[in-house]
Amino acid sequence: MTTPEGSSFEPARRGPIAWMAGRSVTANLLMLVLLIGGLIMGQNIRKDVFPDFELDLVTISLNYPGASPEEVERGTILAVEEAIQDLEGIKEITATAREGSGTVSVEIMRVRTFRRLPRRLRTPWTASPHFQRMPRTHR
Repeated sequence: MTTPEGSSFEPARRGPIAWMAGRSVTANLLMLVLLIGGLIMGQNIRKDVFPDFELDLVTISLNYPGASPEEVERGTILAVEEAIQDLEGIKEITATAREGSGTVSVEIMRVRTFRRLPRRLRTPWTASPHFQRMPRTHR
C-alpha cells in the first residue's frame, strides 16, 4: 500500500494475537502443548465424592421430657446461654425450644479455636447449680 508521498505504508503489528497470526506453526505448537498439558494435569486432579471440610458450629441438644417450650427455654436454654456467652471465640449463639427438648447452636469465629472450644463449652453449664437441681432421667 502506498501513501500519497510515495512511501509504502505498513500497519504496526503489535501484541500476542498479531505475533501468533504471523507465526501460525508456532501458535499451533503452543496450543498443542497447552492441550496435552491440560489433559495430563486433568488426570492428576484430586477428586472426592465427599470432600473434607470443617464446620464452625457446635450443637448442644437438651432433653427436658414433658416440658413445654417455655419451660425448656427458662429451665435449660437460658442457663446454657448465660453460662457460655462469655467464652472467647464465640461468634453467635442460636437457640430453639420445642416440647420436651431444646437445641443451642454455637457458631465459632475461627476454626483454630474450634478444637479447644467443645471442652470449654461442656464445663461451665454442667457445673451450674441450676442443672444440679434438674430431674435426671436414666435409660
